[in-house]
Amino acid sequence: SSSLRVSSDVVSEEILEFCEHVLTIYESEDYKEHFPDIRKIAPVRDPAVLSQLDNLLLNAVRALSPAVTLIIPDIIDYRDAVLIG
Repeated sequence: SSSLRVSSDVVSEEILEFCEHVLTIYESEDYKEHFPDIRKIAPVRDPAVLSQLDNLLLNAVRALSPAVTLIIPDIIDYRDAVLIG
């Protein structure tokens, strides 16, 4: 699932323009230029396939495969603002 929180210091007289701008960004398909395969990504839900993938990952971790990298995830501070330009 995804969520979105929008905060802005836009004054009430400019809220309509701001919302129109955000809607334009939302409806844009510019992302396809930089991420053409993004629509091909989908969660795997088949339990048989999940089991196979889990086993492949477990075996790769046990074998210390260089194809597997485990890192501590970045801490995301959602209080930081993301500017819409």
